[in-house]
Amino acid sequence: IRIHRVAAEQALGRPLGAGEVVHHINGDRNDNSPGNLQVMSSQGHHMALEQLQRKQKRGVQTLFTVQEMVK
Repeated sequence: IRIHRVAAEQALGRPLGAGEVVHHINGDRNDNSPGNLQVMSSQGHHMALEQLQRKQKRGVQTLFTVQEMVK
């Protein structure tokens, strides 16, 4: 069992849907506090967010902000 999935389901009050994935906002996979977990609609959306965050850490200018990606 993936603890972050259980924590996200408890915070949402419902089971995660098919394809939904849980993103750790601060990047720490051991921090499963509800404020650090964000449910993403798909693995593709999650991967795009991760890539955007890596680019921003390297100082690469991007078209979107992280905040715009997670709306």
